[in-house]
Amino acid sequence: MKRKSSALIFVLFAFVLTLTFSGNVWAGDGPNGYPTKPVTLTVPWGAGGGADTTARTLSAVANQYLGQPLVVVLKPGASGTIAHAEYKKEKPDGYNLIITTNSPIVTVPQLRKVPYDPLEDFKFIIRITNLRNVLCVNKNSKYKTVEEFKAYAKAHPGEISVGHSGTMGIGHMTIKLMDCSGEVEGRIWDRVDELSARFNKDDFVQVAGKASVYMGKMQLVLQELDRLEESVVDLADFLPVSARPAAEMAAELTSLVAGLADPALRQLMLAFLEDHDFMAGYTRAPAAKTMHHVYLGGLLEHSLSVAVLADDISRRYPDLNRDLLVVGALLHDVGKVAELRYQRSFEYTDAGKLLGHIVIGVEMVEEKLRSTQDFPLELAIHLKHLLLSHHGQYEYGSPKRPKTMEAVILNFLDDLDSKINGVRTHSSPGDPLERMRAARSARLERIFALGCPVNSWCLRESISLRS
Repeated sequence: MKRKSSALIFVLFAFVLTLTFSGNVWAGDGPNGYPTKPVTLTVPWGAGGGADTTARTLSAVANQYLGQPLVVVLKPGASGTIAHAEYKKEKPDGYNLIITTNSPIVTVPQLRKVPYDPLEDFKFIIRITNLRNVLCVNKNSKYKTVEEFKAYAKAHPGEISVGHSGTMGIGHMTIKLMDCSGEVEGRIWDRVDELSARFNKDDFVQVAGKASVYMGKMQLVLQELDRLEESVVDLADFLPVSARPAAEMAAELTSLVAGLADPALRQLMLAFLEDHDFMAGYTRAPAAKTMHHVYLGGLLEHSLSVAVLADDISRRYPDLNRDLLVVGALLHDVGKVAELRYQRSFEYTDAGKLLGHIVIGVEMVEEKLRSTQDFPLELAIHLKHLLLSHHGQYEYGSPKRPKTMEAVILNFLDDLDSKINGVRTHSSPGDPLERMRAARSARLERIFALGCPVNSWCLRESISLRS
């Protein structure tokens, strides 16, 4: 992190490593030749720290004393309290041990409620080591004594940052702040309890702080934070919105439905269009959470794009069922209306997590089919097959693979439109002078560059492309 002072300061708190186990059983030469199987030693912190190093030192020599391996398992998080809460549930048979320190046993329980009793739930076996820690500074620091350091800190409030082990420890909070332009990490170092009590997830907040760069990423060190009511904000400022006007897309949807020659399919689509609750979600939902059309109105924009491509393909291949393909395009992702939550952020609903948009979409179509008089059974089967197979492969989430020509085409058109939007999103143009601006996308697994002949997208490195 960039700092105004030249010193690198580490505040290290002395602690004692203690070996603990759950229950009342421990014997070096216990009954039945204990131990008769490997013993697990849980370390409640990350790799490479003092506790991990100590545990692995014990593990290296444990076999010659115990006759069984000592298996080290890392379970970091929340200053060790996560591991201790899980460890409390272990069978007290002497085959599960945990290393502990004063933090999860003494300090944290004094600051907040923890899901265990430090004195009643564990039996402390032996002190392994007593670590001595010191306050140190860079050798070129202007501080030569603790008094000089204290004097500078008092004279320059807010300029000195304190580091300690582990995100979500007792000393600070990390939050994600976002608006329609993107997101940034925020850190609260002071007054954590006071500021964290002012907001909940997905609240609108007004913050003040200092920007800094940490490990190559911008972050905000927050000094003030206040919750705002939804009535005083414009949602369009916080969630990305389709570049296409909503009225324009709604008109195009109406035109496509009016152009359907098949009366049964037209009647089905009118049942959707006349459902005001459905249309409110269909015109507002994003098409995905991360991959493509990740903005309000993205679902309708994507569906219209696929439908227009379907219409164009049908003109080139007149033996296709054009109306079936267009309706399949408009409805293939219809389940995302209920799969995603998109009021203040883009998240999956419980139904989305448990069922997924394909199953939800087929259920929605089936509900409308039941209210549509004399809808042909064979046509209904073909339409539902389009929804069930539009991801193409089982590993991509399709319960069925495409088995009709219309289903094969819909799969390719859906993939085509989502890939085009995904590449544009992840490789959006920057400064025109940067002729070869490259951006890596974890999902697309390749680098795309801008600035090739005729302003096209050029592939510099190709690994694999997947949905």
